[in-house]
Amino acid sequence: MSGGMKPIPHGTRNGYSHYGCRCDECSEANSEWRKAQRARWRAAGCAPGKAPPRSTAVPHGTISGYTYWNCRCEPCARAMRADTAKRQAANNAEALQKASRHGREWTVPEMEVASRADLTARQAAELLGRSVYSVQNMRVAMKRVDAPGGAGEAQEARQ
Repeated sequence: MSGGMKPIPHGTRNGYSHYGCRCDECSEANSEWRKAQRARWRAAGCAPGKAPPRSTAVPHGTISGYTYWNCRCEPCARAMRADTAKRQAANNAEALQKASRHGREWTVPEMEVASRADLTARQAAELLGRSVYSVQNMRVAMKRVDAPGGAGEAQEARQ
């Protein structure tokens, strides 16, 4: 399989939790895992439905610490911010390569496409030959103009 999504590993908790599969086999695997988890919690002396306190083995300064351990210390938050910035930069670089209208003024028909609620920012960007971020920024700018007391009303009042 090249470049496509991996097949769902049915009958596993990973199929249920990561892939979002709700077939009988994956649901059963998740149920069994949750039963075992609750048993571990009871064995640790926890109140029903309450998880034990996190161990001191939180991998601080990692994305895992922030995401899976729910740690919000500065090293974990810094790691998450760095990863987010890296992914956004990669997405933006890819989008800029496809953006044939980068840096050009927006036309009224382009703004109409960008404002369509039935399209995601990525879909609108591909249709328009714009970057995803330019479409997102234009949507924000158009909301400001349409808002009561926004730039649109101020401009109409001057005319």
